[in-house]
Amino acid sequence: MDITVNGEPRTVAETASVAELLEALRLAQLEAGVAVCLNGEVVRRADWASTRLQPRDELEIVQATQGG
Repeated sequence: MDITVNGEPRTVAETASVAELLEALRLAQLEAGVAVCLNGEVVRRADWASTRLQPRDELEIVQATQGG
């Protein structure tokens, strides 16, 4: 199915969850510094595995970085 991640089109499995998407993007190991917004609503980290993606969903994924 087709979704949008950070403004870019992406195709994922029909049953994909937010957690599975983060694994595919290699961001799962960084979950302490990652925030996910799905269709304008923040998804709590505790809900990533149970939140299933739907066709045409729009996600914004933000990764915190250190710097000065």
